[in-house]
Amino acid sequence: MASYKKETTLNEKDSLQDMLNLEKAIVKIYAMALTEGSSKCFRTLIKNGFTSSASDQFEVYQTMNKEGYYEPAPADKSVMDKEKDKFKKVQACF
Repeated sequence: MASYKKETTLNEKDSLQDMLNLEKAIVKIYAMALTEGSSKCFRTLIKNGFTSSASDQFEVYQTMNKEGYYEPAPADKSVMDKEKDKFKKVQACF
């Protein structure tokens, strides 16, 4: 185990990805707590934590995007057309 630790290092991209994953998980936990909260004081406290964590998550994402570590893949046109059709059907219901 000791030799394994010596050989394992995180580069900047890996560290930022870990931070992004952690912030996403924290946002999800805050969202769940917010929906379960039953007092106004508790919900306000959780909402503030949620907003702060969501801002942190977006900041990490922006840093990764700026550094070229998080580039969205272009969507295939057929996939995009299929998704558009789904939403057109939903819109027709209203």
